[in-house]
Amino acid sequence: MIQTRNKIGSWFLDSVKTTPTFDSFYKTEIGGRPALAYTGIWKTLDLQNAFGGPFRSYAFYDEPTRRIYFIDQALFFPEEIKKLKFLRELDVITKTFTTKPPAEQ
Repeated sequence: MIQTRNKIGSWFLDSVKTTPTFDSFYKTEIGGRPALAYTGIWKTLDLQNAFGGPFRSYAFYDEPTRRIYFIDQALFFPEEIKKLKFLRELDVITKTFTTKPPAEQ
């Protein structure tokens, strides 16, 4: 999950990485399926233009479709110090994610 999160970050900026000091993992559920959540802080490695923010990623295996899903949330809002409200909004969106059985796709 760490490698995938860093890869997604690099799609936006080459120097984006997670900060292992603040990383944590926990078990949860997405669409009624067991999932693993990965949360922490992302940041740029460029000290002249340093910035970052919180992220949360979810991974789960969907057995009917034989697919692994990785849902990533990253927040960048430098004007606002209190970001929990926005993380909660992203989580509400994520929790609506569902998959369809192969016959319905």
